[in-house]
Amino acid sequence: MIDRFDIRIVPFDYEQAILAAKLREATKVKGLSFADRACLALAPSLSLPVLTADRKWSELFLDLDVRLIS
Repeated sequence: MIDRFDIRIVPFDYEQAILAAKLREATKVKGLSFADRACLALAPSLSLPVLTADRKWSELFLDLDVRLIS
């Protein structure tokens, strides 16, 4: 079923796990989960912005390009 969509599946690797763990301190004030941090960690590894509808993500002071969508 997923093959019908143009979606790239990226394995969660060691580098992303380390970055997600490093984001814990900066994101815990907004209550972000490990899954949230995993998403945030993926974007820079692909040189892409983070797209989210979650306003909390756009309020973080991170060195990431977080773009709020509606």
